Amino acid sequence: MPNPVLLSANIDHSGLKPKVVTAADGSHTPLWRIEVPVNDVEPKPLWILDGQHRISGLSRSSQADNPIPVVLLLNTSGQSVYSGRDFAHIFAQVTVTAKGLDSIHEEWLTYSYELERYAPGGQDSELHRAAFETVAYLCGNAGFENLDVNPWLNGVVFNPGLGSTPPATLAGFHYSSPELKDLVLKHYYRQVIGAQIDPEDLASEIARAYVALEAALPIPKDESVFLGKGTHAHKVLQDGFLIGVLRRLAHFGVPNSWLDVLKSLNFHKTDWNFSTWAKTRGGNAGNTSRRLAETIFPRVMIQGSLPVGIDNLADYFRGNDAFVTVICRHVNGAGKPVSKDPLVITLKNGNKQTRDIGARRHVRILKPGASVLGNETASNVGKIEAFEPATMGRPKKHPELIGRGLNISLVEAKSLEVDVVMEHYGAELGSANLTIKWT
Repeated sequence: MPNPVLLSANIDHSGLKPKVVTAADGSHTPLWRIEVPVNDVEPKPLWILDGQHRISGLSRSSQADNPIPVVLLLNTSGQSVYSGRDFAHIFAQVTVTAKGLDSIHEEWLTYSYELERYAPGGQDSELHRAAFETVAYLCGNAGFENLDVNPWLNGVVFNPGLGSTPPATLAGFHYSSPELKDLVLKHYYRQVIGAQIDPEDLASEIARAYVALEAALPIPKDESVFLGKGTHAHKVLQDGFLIGVLRRLAHFGVPNSWLDVLKSLNFHKTDWNFSTWAKTRGGNAGNTSRRLAETIFPRVMIQGSLPVGIDNLADYFRGNDAFVTVICRHVNGAGKPVSKDPLVITLKNGNKQTRDIGARRHVRILKPGASVLGNETASNVGKIEAFEPATMGRPKKHPELIGRGLNISLVEAKSLEVDVVMEHYGAELGSANLTIKWT
């Protein structure tokens, strides 16, 4: 139920005349009857002091005929309690001091009244509705057809006024309904290939994946990034896990066994206690960690295997076997790089390489997520910086190397040495050194 609409008599109108409702025996009751004329004649008998947007929204919703509560400020016959100045003062008060709806309530009302993103026929409105209903089933069902006990029951915050403590059956993975709905929308319904899974069935798969995670994690589970508390819990990795589950479902549909999926990625052989090394999770480092979690989990779950040479994801998040890719290319008459005869250099953590690039004049270090000529940097590298070593003072940064690349025709010397710093999860750092020479 939305808050009552605040109405007042229009002081320019001739006035409404409330009448006391009498009982059958002729005695007065506490009820009043107010007849409001409905016509096109101006001035209208009532003003809306507060609630214009509610009235407008409800009038365009599927529940436009529903009655709504009102508060009526009315001068009765012979009593002028409210003046135009009083109404103006009240309007200013409720407008200036009004607070916006909590995002959780706003999401629920928008869904319930089929407004804005949920409006029938609107762009992606069915996707928004399916995503929200998935979260509702996940929070509201005691169990599913293929899962007797749902650990997510009452585990999503739909009403912030009732507190935000998750149930004992759900360790970690604490979400508000809009937050989880956005994850489901972005990483399942906007990614799905082929037929969509029914919202209730999708909720069931999320719950099944969580149960499999609980079963796969080695002891002590309460010190893991997924099911731990305090510094043990890493929200970005919980998000990343769910994103991986949703993306895999979007690509391949329902797996026979989520436990088999997780075991193929050695979840059961991984030390998921990151508290001993991943100290920094806020600021820019936190943003980098989030990007890594949201990249690595869906990639390995879709591929169904770990990166080549990697035994467990914890080491991979920390930077094990990380590398950056350097592309050296010829340039055309305008100084732009061309695709013919490139030299690709793979620069791993700890490397010190010297390479002769011949007549090539364009050098580029691929930043995370970029792909050039089918080459890319390792997915466990979240951020890259390049410096020219200095014997005195500060080292010179080379941001132009990362991104569009550097035309070394502009460099006076015939060689360039750079230290490449790689940032991994939890602000873990790796580095490599590359000296390029040219003719």
